[in-house]
Amino acid sequence: MKKLLSIVVAMVFIMSAQGQTKMNFSLNRKLQNSSRLQDEIAVFVKGDVEKIKTLIQQLGGVFKYSAGDIAAVRMPLSAVPVLASKNYVSRIECNDMKLEKLCDTMTINNNVWPVHAGFPPLAQAYDGTGVVMGIIDEGIDLLHPDFRDINGNTRIKFLWDQKINNDPGGITPMPYGYGTEWNSVAINNGSASAHQDGPYGHGSLVSGIATGNGFAVNNYQGVAPGSDIIFVSPDLNVSDNVFLASLTDAIDYIFTKANAMGKPVVINISLGTYLGSHDGQDLQAQLIGGLISAQPGRSVVCAAGNAGIAKLHFGYNVPADTAFTWLNTSFGSPYCDGYVGIFGDTADMNSIEFSAGADDNVNYTYRGGTPFSTVPSLLGPPFSIDVFNGINRIGVVQGQATVFGSTFSLEYCIEPDTPNYLWRIMTRGNGRIDAWSFQFYQGTLPSSSVMPEIVKYIPPDTTETMVSSFSCRDEVITVGSYTNRGHYTDVHNTIQFYPAIAPPGKLSGFSSRGPTRDGRIKPDITASGENIAGTGYGPRVTALLNGPSDFMVAAGGRHIVDGGTSMASPIVAGTAALYLQKNPTHTYQQVKAAILNCAKTDSWTGNNLPNPVWGYGKVDAFATVAGCTIGINEPDKLNGTITLSPNPADENANVYYSLPGKKPSQKYFIRLSDVLGKNMIQVPLENTAGYVSFPVENLSQGIYFCSLYAGNVLVESKKLVVK
Repeated sequence: MKKLLSIVVAMVFIMSAQGQTKMNFSLNRKLQNSSRLQDEIAVFVKGDVEKIKTLIQQLGGVFKYSAGDIAAVRMPLSAVPVLASKNYVSRIECNDMKLEKLCDTMTINNNVWPVHAGFPPLAQAYDGTGVVMGIIDEGIDLLHPDFRDINGNTRIKFLWDQKINNDPGGITPMPYGYGTEWNSVAINNGSASAHQDGPYGHGSLVSGIATGNGFAVNNYQGVAPGSDIIFVSPDLNVSDNVFLASLTDAIDYIFTKANAMGKPVVINISLGTYLGSHDGQDLQAQLIGGLISAQPGRSVVCAAGNAGIAKLHFGYNVPADTAFTWLNTSFGSPYCDGYVGIFGDTADMNSIEFSAGADDNVNYTYRGGTPFSTVPSLLGPPFSIDVFNGINRIGVVQGQATVFGSTFSLEYCIEPDTPNYLWRIMTRGNGRIDAWSFQFYQGTLPSSSVMPEIVKYIPPDTTETMVSSFSCRDEVITVGSYTNRGHYTDVHNTIQFYPAIAPPGKLSGFSSRGPTRDGRIKPDITASGENIAGTGYGPRVTALLNGPSDFMVAAGGRHIVDGGTSMASPIVAGTAALYLQKNPTHTYQQVKAAILNCAKTDSWTGNNLPNPVWGYGKVDAFATVAGCTIGINEPDKLNGTITLSPNPADENANVYYSLPGKKPSQKYFIRLSDVLGKNMIQVPLENTAGYVSFPVENLSQGIYFCSLYAGNVLVESKKLVVK
């Protein structure tokens, strides 16, 4: 093994350009740091999975799992060039993007309570029993009553804290090889005391909204209070590829545990990264998509992000004349002083020329830059270009251009020699690009009299501010936020009123916008995530009560009022759990279709849906579980189908029906009811097939349910929109 390792180390320095082009910029940069070559890192590999597995074991690494042709592995950094040299490997990625926290009346606003009550046409009440609720977040309050059963035992079946290694009270979960896992027995006997939530109690609040049972005080119950809990706590304080790799590990871990329990599972992720291609085509996103689609009974829900008013993006059709956008490199990110990622379809970016240069931020004079180059001419290993003003170097521009499938990417990492410049990203030619950075210049632009060239400036905007990577996958349900309530009673029994600028039902200003870079609708749905009460983490509650923000603690002292898409996401995750309790073998497509197709609309959402702000509208848990579009066939129901036309309807609605095997002694009828189950119209059916027509012009605009019954047995139900 030592001989092999020495050969591997030598290969790092003679690595072929072909091998470098298989790796993303982040991984190539790591290989340039000789002090890190013996580090073990997590990477995603695309190619022949069986051959990759064999080689990883030979190189002293660990093959963790795979989905399709993408594998998640751990391996020495020094061994990556060997992997990259193989013709059965097409792509290797790690990631330096940090995950960030995307941080009652909720059960009314999201129409959850009729599901808990088993309101007709449901045949029973649903609370998530028999479903696993997986939460990936900072931490969870193990002592909070909302996460304990009626006997005081924990509802958490497994807890994996990825931050704590070798804790004597737990075990290291395999094949992941890091962190500590505790089961419910260990949690009940106090062996998991090393685990804590973060200082703001983000994970406890998210978990309470998704699955809290309200046992503490005031019945602040979550959406799926009967579900089992599996919790994974990633480390949010490291700046390398551990983040997205460990997140994928967490998803695989939860799916594997739920599989062993024989239960369907929903995972909520109120974490995300804003950088990346925003098309869901990075290897981590593809692998997560593969894990979700691998078998029925799985769903993943995530927060869209809280950057609704942040200027993180620019996207434009590149003009023939030079256009530019500034980066402010005076404050560096953990990645580099000035980072921007530029993405586009290969057909759109093929002829565009790019350059990075600098302007004096006092006199706004151009000081120098890199040569203009196309992405095809830059494809290959990472580049590093010294930028001069005369004989004086003013900075270094590093980067890499890559092609993956039909997508080009160009990443710039600018290291200035002086902070007194604004660095510009320049384009010319013909095509379309999108770019994301935390360091786009936010200051006042000079006038054209001071800087005539400023007329060519492309400012950053607030579109496409949603988090990237897996959140942009079609397999994932991505959630935006609207205001939950206008007031609440705090711990001092004082009524706190929410600002009038955010009335209940209005889209939250912070809620991130879509669409994806390739034009798909995201977020998918919204829920009431702003000004929402949920489970309060003990230490945070104590800190709030002892400070000026004690009004954030709700009456009873065990819950806090907060907001974010982080809090909207678990509402939808809980809704998915209610749906899977009723339909445990349904696929992720069926879960997602039920939630999106049964969304409700109002004066805030408007009728122009779906769109990249609201998605398909506001989640409606009752309509989702009742089966507004997919149908709510229960086991052993009689056969029968209905079709609605027109839908939406404004004067008359026609219901076409078919009743194969209709029994003469059985009474069949069509019933029209509102969303609360109130019977509006009922028409008997005499034939085995045909249609009935009834007027709807006197009904209020909105959603109704047209249901086919055989006696008291519900056969099928579909949503009818009256306009």
